[in-house]
Amino acid sequence: MCMSESAYTKIPNNLLEQLATVKLSPTQYRLLFVIWRYTYGFHRDKHELSLTFLATATGCDKRQIQRELKGLDDIGLIKQEITGGKSARTIHSIGEITIDNSTIGETTNGENIEGGVGETTNSTIGETTNQERKKEKYKEIYCAAINHLNKKAGTNYKPTTKATQQLINARLNDGFTEVDFITVIDKKVAEWRGTDMAKYLRPVTLFGTKFESYLNQSVSGTNSNGGNSHPEGFEVIR
Repeated sequence: MCMSESAYTKIPNNLLEQLATVKLSPTQYRLLFVIWRYTYGFHRDKHELSLTFLATATGCDKRQIQRELKGLDDIGLIKQEITGGKSARTIHSIGEITIDNSTIGETTNGENIEGGVGETTNSTIGETTNQERKKEKYKEIYCAAINHLNKKAGTNYKPTTKATQQLINARLNDGFTEVDFITVIDKKVAEWRGTDMAKYLRPVTLFGTKFESYLNQSVSGTNSNGGNSHPEGFEVIR
């Protein structure tokens, strides 16, 4: 069954042809689809649209919406008229691109380079950023390290504890890896489990400032006096 003519949004051919020559961010494309739906879709070239409405329609933050609307305005795909404070605005779909394509689509972390808008460098709006990927990787290491400790030492620590995460973050920022955490755990469990030192098989001790020393100690784990090495802050009473 064919759809009726009224079921379509008519977009001018020249606008579509120009759009194919520019680079826009994912958010800008979303905004254009919403704007076209409520302008050309109702046989009009302008309509009042609030930031709140556009944020809801696109699923994006209002501050991001405001920034991307300015970008679309700058290159002539829309024209804004503020009509009700900072939020409400009348948006015209005018479809005239007015700047050189070489500057379109060149932004860094959402900020324009040479007045350009569109694609981003190092961070694409609406997609996972490098920082977010780093956080996800760190979460994987939290789970791997703590689960390994619990398995080897018979403990029940949680990888979601903020203090534990901060300790692991500090060591990761020092350049250590997931393998290093596993190695330290294995060495100290082999040395301390079944002894009075077993109570120190915990994140605050293992992943603290003596982490590198634990990592590089011999497998036997004994000090020069032949006794067990003690964790940082452990006072030996003689």
